[in-house]
Amino acid sequence: MLAMPVAVVPFANVTDTVNVLANDYNPFASKNQPLTVIDAHIENAAESSATMSYTKDGDVTIHPGAAFIGVVSVVYTIEDATKDPTREVQGRLQYTVRDVPGKPLPPTFVEGDGQVTVQWQAPATNGEPISSYSISWSGGSPVTVPGTDASHVFSGLTNGSAYTFRVTASNALGAGQISDTSAAATPFGAPAAVTGATISGTTDGSGNVVLSWTGANGNGRTISGYHITLSDGTQKDVGNVVTTTMPGHVGTSYTYTITATNSGGATSPPANSTNSATPKPGAPSASASSSFKSVTVNWGPAASTEPVTYSVVVSDGYSSSAASGSHNFTGGYGTKYTITVTATSAGQTSSASASVTPVNPYSIHLCYGGVAPIGRYLGFDWSGNDGTFHRVTNNIGSSAVTFTSAAGSGVSNSYAGRTTAGDLNVVITWVDNGTSHSTRWGDAPAC
Repeated sequence: MLAMPVAVVPFANVTDTVNVLANDYNPFASKNQPLTVIDAHIENAAESSATMSYTKDGDVTIHPGAAFIGVVSVVYTIEDATKDPTREVQGRLQYTVRDVPGKPLPPTFVEGDGQVTVQWQAPATNGEPISSYSISWSGGSPVTVPGTDASHVFSGLTNGSAYTFRVTASNALGAGQISDTSAAATPFGAPAAVTGATISGTTDGSGNVVLSWTGANGNGRTISGYHITLSDGTQKDVGNVVTTTMPGHVGTSYTYTITATNSGGATSPPANSTNSATPKPGAPSASASSSFKSVTVNWGPAASTEPVTYSVVVSDGYSSSAASGSHNFTGGYGTKYTITVTATSAGQTSSASASVTPVNPYSIHLCYGGVAPIGRYLGFDWSGNDGTFHRVTNNIGSSAVTFTSAAGSGVSNSYAGRTTAGDLNVVITWVDNGTSHSTRWGDAPAC
């Protein structure tokens, strides 16, 4: 009698029955006296979590543990028709458990310019080598690659669009469970070069320059910031803005270079400003005022990062090179007087001007006084006189009113009629320092 080893290859977590006597030698087979299984047990029960049962006719039924992949080793004992214990022999059933590959972890990826490199880890082979992987993705049909691969490049993608991926492993027994979905992969490239880069110089004497540009296309990512280099070497990093101010000097011409960086860390080609700019000094101050014929002009300094020279010109012929000062002179009524201040710093100029036209505030009018119908008199009211001597006469009486005071009133002569229409319509002619005036008596106000 001879017990031959037996090896079978079932699927995982599948109950299977094997007749272990089918390939064992029976010396009494010709007499129709069968072999009998008198014992069977699992050698590695703890490892395999397997259970079993057997029949004396040789059927051994094995149920491996649900998660076990490997070999379940069953040792069985048989006896022949003699039932002689010394003739008992043992055989071994090598019960190999295998399955389709395990479920892969969600794939990872590396994003690129118009492409995504998908990566995965090999799952459990479950007793058979992995022969291929199938990559399902949101952008098209599944792609199959050899089982030796651990990555695949998807190209021709749209930067800024999101793609997801899942991986299935297959072996000789079939396809395993598909992985969970990857995170969203978004391909991206370097941002486009900045456009519309301009620069302007300030005119406040600070020396600053103001830079402006059109926001760059992030090419699949948001712009995270810009790097700026002024023509004097000064550098500055800013966020996702389209303007900034940088320090400089009055009289220095500036250009700049700018690059954009997106949130993926890619940087655009450099772009140059389309113009240059030179900061100017600030404007000096200038003012002009008058009181009667007296004119006063004032001026003050201009701000600058560099030394400043001044040219002050007043229309009465006065000039100065002082940074600040005041000038007073006597002008004439109705004449416009102007002060112009020019500040020059590092070859750049700024200016300010002011003007004033003195206006004669003097006024005078005919008036009446007294109580009607008797006691009327003719007089004059005046104001705004600058001290000039005035002599006022009229065609009604011979008395004259004279004054040098700034304001006041004076009686010229009696004139009783203000009771009839004829009285009121009388036109009185009066002369102030040679200047003739006419007033309807009824239009004269009370003194």
